[in-house]
Amino acid sequence: TAGDNGNDCATTSTPCATINDAIGKAANGDTIKVAVGIYTGTGTEVVLIDKDITLSGGWNAGFTTQNSISTIDSQNARRGVFVTGGDVIASLDRFVVRNGSSGDGGGVYNTENLTITNSSIQNNFASYYGGGIYNPGNLTLNNTTVSNNSTSSYGGGGIFHSSGNL
Repeated sequence: TAGDNGNDCATTSTPCATINDAIGKAANGDTIKVAVGIYTGTGTEVVLIDKDITLSGGWNAGFTTQNSISTIDSQNARRGVFVTGGDVIASLDRFVVRNGSSGDGGGVYNTENLTITNSSIQNNFASYYGGGIYNPGNLTLNNTTVSNNSTSSYGGGGIFHSSGNL
């Protein structure tokens, strides 16, 4: 959170400020280490994953120890994480995705192949489907809690799974 999006994001001394900027500079197959902190956004989602990527959260400021979690906070104004792009394989580890708000998938909207590990999807809202997670893709949850999410219209307060594998 103390980085600069003008940086190359390639070393511990030149971190990005946003997760999306780091994703934009990464190549398919890269792992992005995310420092402990609260990450927010201004667009339609805080994090857009459109390539094969691993987001590894909970790192200390020097990126030497992974001993906590990183938080994606949508501030009740946007979706937390959107995974899209055609055969994308992505993973999130050690994140809290909270306070998302969207038509579908307030916390996470996954159209691809996503694994979420050691994380929590909490306090998200969708007007229609999947307050916590909307999944028309392939989703694996490992040691992950989905709690206190809701919808106002149709269903899947926690998870709405429409196709693919869950």
